[in-house]
Amino acid sequence: MIKFFRQIRYKLMGEQNTARYLKYAIGEIILVVIGILIALSINNWNEKLKENKKEAYFIDELQKEFINDSLTLQRLIFLSNIKAEEGKIVKEFLLGQPVSKDSIISMVFFNGRFLEFESFTPTYDEIIATGQQSIIKNDSLKTLIKAFKDQGSFYKRFLYDECMTIKQQYNLHAYKYFERSILPELWENATKENPVVDIDALGDYMIDVEGYKKDSKSLYYVTMNTGVDMDLNRFYKTVVMPDLELILKKIRDIKSKT
Repeated sequence: MIKFFRQIRYKLMGEQNTARYLKYAIGEIILVVIGILIALSINNWNEKLKENKKEAYFIDELQKEFINDSLTLQRLIFLSNIKAEEGKIVKEFLLGQPVSKDSIISMVFFNGRFLEFESFTPTYDEIIATGQQSIIKNDSLKTLIKAFKDQGSFYKRFLYDECMTIKQQYNLHAYKYFERSILPELWENATKENPVVDIDALGDYMIDVEGYKKDSKSLYYVTMNTGVDMDLNRFYKTVVMPDLELILKKIRDIKSKT
């Protein structure tokens, strides 16, 4: 093609027809410009295709990670509800209601655990760390995720810190009457079918159920601790879960349009 144009150019130059040569030169320039524009358009199309594939990959990964977050949160909602109900049983025991001492020991220890939810989304963290936020074109999705993450950081600084402090005080009080080393035994012997461990199976540990019951501070700490579990349960159900569902719905909407 280049050789063909060169031959035409030489022929026109030989004819010494300036007007015809200028027309040819202008035409050649136009053809070159059109060729460059076509090449740029193809290159832009290829880059756009690569970006779309990359965005689709990130969207898929984000969906998997937020689904895992949702499953984790569902477990925490379930467990925090159980802990709140068991806290009420321990409170009833302290107020004089007949409850198995085996149950009380298991509940006192297990209720001292803090069920903290922490979102785990390495893909989103990578996007932020590498400054690739623009790869996700949907601004609404980016806004939802950022708000969700910011909210998690806020509550971690305030709600979680307060809950952890109450849990620590509750546990320190319980350890006055129940040896801390009992906890590993409880984890080892408790099962899903039978979470209550027989006192006789715990070995030679300090276990003072009556002392715990008679201490007037026990009721205070149990009440506070039960309040923490109820608060966490409410927070996870009414605040965190709806926000997660909004993110997942937005992702499904985006994928349905691609």
